[in-house]
Amino acid sequence: MNNMNNESNYAYLPDELLVTIMEDMPETVDMAKKLTNLDDGDVVKGRNLLIQHGLISIANAGSHTNSLVAIDGGLVVEKMTGMDLLLAIAVGVEGLAEDPSVKWGADRRQFISWQAALPHHEANTRLVQGIMFLMELSVLSSSEHEIRIMDGSHLTPIMKLNSMLSAKDEGAGEEFIEAFGL
Repeated sequence: MNNMNNESNYAYLPDELLVTIMEDMPETVDMAKKLTNLDDGDVVKGRNLLIQHGLISIANAGSHTNSLVAIDGGLVVEKMTGMDLLLAIAVGVEGLAEDPSVKWGADRRQFISWQAALPHHEANTRLVQGIMFLMELSVLSSSEHEIRIMDGSHLTPIMKLNSMLSAKDEGAGEEFIEAFGL
């Protein structure tokens, strides 16, 4: 692990940081490979099962679509002196087509935002994470694009929602419930 590589003892960021990360990557990959206990045969077997069940399609060489959208969200938790300010957004961004292939409108929202000011509580971060995920799902589900992309793993959203919904049992106040809209 390197902290500074140049002679002036002042790092040229982000370049030197990225070089250090990339230098350490082979060791990290080897450790992860040992922990997953997968070999290439398992990956091929899993892929073949997904193809058999119609969950992976193979595109023809000449086929393409301009109907593509990617959904992403962001959040801010600003811990102030007397409160926490919370903000979450979700946005759908079209692919690189010259003309949008699908029209957004009143019943198909391309973006959503939410904000609240709440008393300090450890559950506030979980609230805003859960709301951001729900907004991402809302934008994704209202889109009529052929290809819809949402980042993250499949389990993370379930864990975020579970964490958010269990906060009341852990002492989150009425403000939490009202901010969520229940």
